[in-house]
Amino acid sequence: MTHVRTLFLAKALPGPHVDGYVVRNRGLLTRLGEMGEVDLLAYEEGAVPAFLRSSLRKVVTVPHGAPQRDSFIRRTREALSSDSLFLRIGSFRDAIRDLCAETDYDIVWVGGWMMLQYVPDVRLHSRAKIVADPADDDIRSLEIDRAKAKSAVQRTRLWRDIVRFKRYEAKYLTGADIALYVSSVDAGTTQRRQPDMRIEVSQNGVNTDAFAPATQPVTDPVFVFEGTMSFAPNVEGAVHFVGDILPLIQAELPGAKVILVGRNPVPEVQTLASSTVEVTGTVDDVRESVLRGAIFVSPLLGGVGQKNKILQAWSMALPIVSTPISVSGLDARDGDNLLLAKSAPAFAEACVKLARSPGLRAALARSGRETALEVYSVKRKLDETEALIRQLLAGQADASGPTTAPSSDDALRRSRRLGAP
Repeated sequence: MTHVRTLFLAKALPGPHVDGYVVRNRGLLTRLGEMGEVDLLAYEEGAVPAFLRSSLRKVVTVPHGAPQRDSFIRRTREALSSDSLFLRIGSFRDAIRDLCAETDYDIVWVGGWMMLQYVPDVRLHSRAKIVADPADDDIRSLEIDRAKAKSAVQRTRLWRDIVRFKRYEAKYLTGADIALYVSSVDAGTTQRRQPDMRIEVSQNGVNTDAFAPATQPVTDPVFVFEGTMSFAPNVEGAVHFVGDILPLIQAELPGAKVILVGRNPVPEVQTLASSTVEVTGTVDDVRESVLRGAIFVSPLLGGVGQKNKILQAWSMALPIVSTPISVSGLDARDGDNLLLAKSAPAFAEACVKLARSPGLRAALARSGRETALEVYSVKRKLDETEALIRQLLAGQADASGPTTAPSSDDALRRSRRLGAP
């Protein structure tokens, strides 16, 4: 099939580059537009950038609305219910019905966890192949957080959330023909929970022309970390770096400074600002701010999925010091295209080593740029995703499982097997 008709479901319009969800959807919508016709159905948030308008045949928006205040009894009854995870909008379901009545779609793309709840509506009104794109394994993220939780109350709350997400996954994700994840690790953990599904890796790429190296790299000991500074893993990483790692670095390099780049810094991040720590807040161009640093650091202690910040730093030829969890599922080679460190002392030691070695910085920067060009260019990654779509439309089954949607009974049995009461 050469001409593909796609209905794309999204929780927000693909406006400015504010997070990985928007970055991913922008690239996917562009490529799907090149493959045929695309109708976008989204909650009425964000905007459609000018460069994307030619890729979209139709844009339909639905007000998100505000969640209702439920009674205590109802909240208690739904404490473990999967249906209370995300607000379900009746007008969004109506829009799916109307659009599917107007157009015989080949693909319905379901972007993100919030949109998975509409898979049954798509199945009811369309014969299209359903591509679920959770991107990240949120259940794995919750399990990581629970393993680090320090109190019984936190562990109990996170256990409840894990149960709810497992039920939600079993009820809605399994109705899709294929599920896509940006990380091979996340794809693997989901496959173990849902062994009968076809689950594939569809990684994000980086625009290597836009994220180009600096013409004059910084040589002073300036360390830069980038990410949305209201996102819990980034907040935790920033606090960890400034509180636990930076003092060890400054004991060896008294002039060392840090730039924390990212929008919406929460008070916990804002209080990190000092004479040696800059908190930028929202910036016009993240590339300019990141390139003010000599060394990119990613001190994340949690989170899942693929870290676009690493791809961008590689593409901009910045030497990187990273925790292993920051590069999960990436082609990261310690000592070749970055330095890996698990503990705060090891992380500080790697930072000092890099700051004192121009030759090592240059070698890591060169190898990182090559990794971006040869492995993670946005065109290469979109080509790989398009190949998966065309295989699905051609009816090519995958060894990981059938592409037919499981029955509700199958989903219920899976939910029980996963430990949901």
